[in-house]
Amino acid sequence: MTPAEPLPLDAYAAARWVGYVGLFGVVGASGSAALLLRAARRAGHPNAAWSVAARTAFHVGLFAALLLVAATLARLVGQTRTFLDPGELLTRATFSAVLGTDWGRHWWWQLGSGVAAALGLAAAARWPAARALAALGALAALGTTPLTGHAIESPLGAPIGVLVQSLHLLGGALWVGTLAVLLLAAGRATRGDADARAAMLAPLIAAFSPLALASAATVVVAGLGMAYADVGAFAALWTTTYGRVLLAKTAVVGLVLLLGAFNWRRVRPMLGSPAATALLARSAGTEVALGALLLGVTALLVALAAPAIGHP
Repeated sequence: MTPAEPLPLDAYAAARWVGYVGLFGVVGASGSAALLLRAARRAGHPNAAWSVAARTAFHVGLFAALLLVAATLARLVGQTRTFLDPGELLTRATFSAVLGTDWGRHWWWQLGSGVAAALGLAAAARWPAARALAALGALAALGTTPLTGHAIESPLGAPIGVLVQSLHLLGGALWVGTLAVLLLAAGRATRGDADARAAMLAPLIAAFSPLALASAATVVVAGLGMAYADVGAFAALWTTTYGRVLLAKTAVVGLVLLLGAFNWRRVRPMLGSPAATALLARSAGTEVALGALLLGVTALLVALAAPAIGHP
């Protein structure tokens, strides 16, 4: 493709963005629920607020899983339309043709993983054994998402390309997705009680911080590996649309990293008071909002021709 390749600002890009949001929410729900249960045991507060927080995490995860499934279905429509001539209508035959390709077979795996995660999260609050199904569905969604993108044609080879992109997604989802669900769950469980929210968030953030650090490192290392493989020549960073969008994504990642570092170094040690909790809500909320923007940029990036590969 030429350097002037236009940005794919269309409904298909919107579906990809919703799918990423759903995926991060599903992974974040599993991660936050585990942190909530562990922090409750360590803090010695097995009260109703912690139960409400855990249920909220599962409910948020279920909503995210439904978003993921809906986006996966919408992506099938979008992919099928790319096979049609202008004005040609969608038919069962065109859907069957797309589903018979490698892309279609991988799409079935993605749909199945989303459905499995939804079923597990729907039952997780009542049956602890269902949490394993939710976690497996989330991991399967992470592992199958790269199969319909650049990773499958990576110069590093398909297995390594898929692994690196899966790790990139896993790091981001455990970092931003878990933080988002934790904030929602703690806010719902302690609504109107600033002292209770401060007491809940202090052990939660203490438990989350090591996970966030490891996840951020995974995002950066895997992202550099993907960029090295997909961009090819260094000049492609500013001479191609893919390269420029990748630079924009890198800038947003940098902002999220700076906010995360601020929360870890400055806000975390102060937690325990309502004032510090309010500061965390603002800074971490901004971190999550930037994460959502980052997913939007990623949804555009995966639809562009990678200079070292060609079109996905």
